[in-house]
Amino acid sequence: MFELIKMMLFAKVIMLTPNPIDIEPGCLELELAEPLSAINEGAVLYIDVSSMLPDDVNGIFEARAWVKETFPKRSVQARLHDSYSDTEVELFFEGDSSWSENQIRLVLSGTSGVPTSIEYDKLFVETNIDLKGVSIIWKNYSK
Repeated sequence: MFELIKMMLFAKVIMLTPNPIDIEPGCLELELAEPLSAINEGAVLYIDVSSMLPDDVNGIFEARAWVKETFPKRSVQARLHDSYSDTEVELFFEGDSSWSENQIRLVLSGTSGVPTSIEYDKLFVETNIDLKGVSIIWKNYSK
């Protein structure tokens, strides 16, 4: 019950990149306007790759097949860092995606969830493939 109340009061989905960006293979530190935190361990990072989706891909099944073919597991990962406690948590793309009409997002999640009660002030995104025109979104909870 308490977790439901926390989600109702504090749940956020935050666009971390106001404009689409390109990420080349390697590591990119993203400037955060404010620290990120999780209200439960199911917090995730989304990478919206809709702009990369070919025009001939139609429907959820084709889109998910395209994701599987284009983005191998762990080809994209992220690290949340808290400078105060020198704590890091890694988030991995394990093949999961979120799809809606006109949007497809890679889901990056922690293998043991995202620790709560920590404010992360740095975000690093690592990829071994080109990401063109993507947006990065933080969702601080899961249902």
